[in-house]
Amino acid sequence: SYNKSISLNTDELDTYIKLIGLYLQTEQFDKAKQTINQAKKVFLKQNPTDLYYNLAVVYAQWGFFDDAINYIETLLNIKPEYLPAYSELAYIYNVKRDYEKAVEVFQRAREHLADKAESVEFYIREANALIEQYNYARAIKPLKKAINKDPSNIVPYREVIILYTEWQKYSEAMTYIKLAKQKFGSDNPEILTLEAEMYSSQHQFERAQAIIENLLEQNPEDVDTLYSLAGIYYEAGEYDKAVETFNK
Repeated sequence: SYNKSISLNTDELDTYIKLIGLYLQTEQFDKAKQTINQAKKVFLKQNPTDLYYNLAVVYAQWGFFDDAINYIETLLNIKPEYLPAYSELAYIYNVKRDYEKAVEVFQRAREHLADKAESVEFYIREANALIEQYNYARAIKPLKKAINKDPSNIVPYREVIILYTEWQKYSEAMTYIKLAKQKFGSDNPEILTLEAEMYSSQHQFERAQAIIENLLEQNPEDVDTLYSLAGIYYEAGEYDKAVETFNK
């Protein structure tokens, strides 16, 4: 059916990308290359950035990171100001655990993009690259910039709380928990779960359990909340309760 789609919808890049992904998944590499060549005939002149970006994404998705990097670099040679390419490249290096190169990507992007590189997603990916190196002091800076960039976005608040908890800077974590509650509501399940996990990290298991159990009273079948409770029971050494909760 995909081959038929290609013959009927030659202007749909997504159709080609899905087929290439299918061939990569099933290790039909010759067919993947043939489909790429077909796609190039259709899209290379009219939209090379989308073509190479999507090829990079699908190759990275199936673990072919070197090929994905080559496609990104080809794209950046054509259009060095294409922001999503830098973000994807940094993501690939993170997955490859080549964290120094991931950080270098952000430095390289700023040379080409200046203010255009200052997006919430970009800040978060920059921080993640630094966190993977346990460089918390540097990682917190882009996360705070992300909050300033878009105060209505819960994601950077979440990442700051997680970072401070992992860093064992609990008073700072609580400061941002309070700020997030003011911004997104004192009953926000995501923030409350992070608060519970912070208490669990300090071995204040009863406080952590109380928060999660209160959330479960409101939504007894929420899988993420049940998972969090099971994790807290496990950390507290209540293994039977942890197993029972996991099995729910």
